[in-house]
Amino acid sequence: MERLLLVTDETQFIPPLMLPELLKCIERREDVEVVAACPTTPLSVPALIWGWRKRYFERRLQKVFSASKSSWPWPDARWLRKLSSKYDFPILAPTNSNFSDVAFLRRLRQEFQPSMILNCYGLVKLPLEFLSIADIAVNYH
Repeated sequence: MERLLLVTDETQFIPPLMLPELLKCIERREDVEVVAACPTTPLSVPALIWGWRKRYFERRLQKVFSASKSSWPWPDARWLRKLSSKYDFPILAPTNSNFSDVAFLRRLRQEFQPSMILNCYGLVKLPLEFLSIADIAVNYH
């Protein structure tokens, strides 16, 4: 059984479109289990909601003053938390977004034991110490 650790960015537009589809595919497999998700920019729920509302307002203003009227599906600010609840995996965040934190890495190794890491649009450079906790690490952008 492969144990997948997801890395993503809650503040980007692409992950809320990609990850639900990815998790649907994983759900059909018997050989892969999602053990946790790590946001690259962990924020509190109020901070997430405020950030997404600000971007929504900016987008609306842009549409008013732009000739382009394309529509983009607007995600819920709590999209990762909803996926976490639906697919039953925890959301883990290293202290101060430090993916080299020794205590965080020890917890991942001992408690979650990931065999794969999938960085799904997490726009940070992950340190070698973090990537080495699993046999396979993939950047998907």
